Amino acid sequence: MDVMLVWDAFRNIAGLTEEEAKPWLPLCHWAIASVFGRLRPNVDPAENQTVLCHAAAAMAYYKYVLRQNAQNNGADFSVGDVTIKEHAAESLKAAQGLYELSVSAIAHLYEDGFAFMEVPS
Repeated sequence: MDVMLVWDAFRNIAGLTEEEAKPWLPLCHWAIASVFGRLRPNVDPAENQTVLCHAAAAMAYYKYVLRQNAQNNGADFSVGDVTIKEHAAESLKAAQGLYELSVSAIAHLYEDGFAFMEVPS
């Protein structure tokens, strides 16, 4: 999978500019390795590129939010007349929800995955 596709998706989810997202490129490499490391051997990544890309980007975003919250301790900060209020618990919950939704979309592709599937009648 092209890491730049994952990085671009991560950047869009995180709301980062290209410059702000550059330091997070290794995180996207890690997320791809994590997603691909659990795939069943018979899964064709090209056929599943969209969902795999989204899952890797969501995983990278979740780790990004964890790190940001750990570094900032959820603190508010001000620059001049502008105050940024961080709501660590809310941002973490949203990132976790996105991550869980993305992983559930590819669970059927994982060796140890579990997915609710429709049983043909």
